Amino acid sequence: LEIWSTYVPNSGWTTHSHSRRETWDKRVLEALKTRTATGMESISSRNSSSSSSTHPPLVWAGDLNVCREDRDASHIRFFRETIYSIQRHHQKPATYRNTGQPGVIPHEQERFREMLRVGNLLDAYRVLHPKVDRFKDFTWRGSPPAIGSLKRALYYDKGMRIDYTLVSSAMKEMILRAETCGRGKDREGFLGSDHCPII
Repeated sequence: LEIWSTYVPNSGWTTHSHSRRETWDKRVLEALKTRTATGMESISSRNSSSSSSTHPPLVWAGDLNVCREDRDASHIRFFRETIYSIQRHHQKPATYRNTGQPGVIPHEQERFREMLRVGNLLDAYRVLHPKVDRFKDFTWRGSPPAIGSLKRALYYDKGMRIDYTLVSSAMKEMILRAETCGRGKDREGFLGSDHCPII
């Protein structure tokens, strides 16, 4: 079994930070291409050792800082459009593909889906939970306010699913459980962080 544990750089709000994230994504994509170019994946270590054309399946987990699809964000219009009228120090990009809060920028989402395709990877959580559940899907819900009611927080009742466990498709039947530990708009299980643990 090959395991990747990553904290992917946030795309940020500037041309420079977008470029930095794009460079990261390109390097990861090349690594995935290299894996697939070496042959087929084999669950059996016996088979893997007997042929140079096989390699172990991949488990890639961590804060990947992107929603795979728009449905993985609670309020897509807020994150992609409204946020610019609230945080006015961020300038809206000229091109739609680079528009939005990090996590829902269309171009970063496209690159992520390409990684999944090239790497032949499955989103373990969505394999077991294909329908959207606003109560438990979102692994990021913003930071609570330092002072005052949680309901005053910018991201109250909003969230994104940007933390993942991705697995090689050869392991699909081995996915027995995939859960988020955070629950609801009041951030139960977030343990003081803007992200919640995933299992």
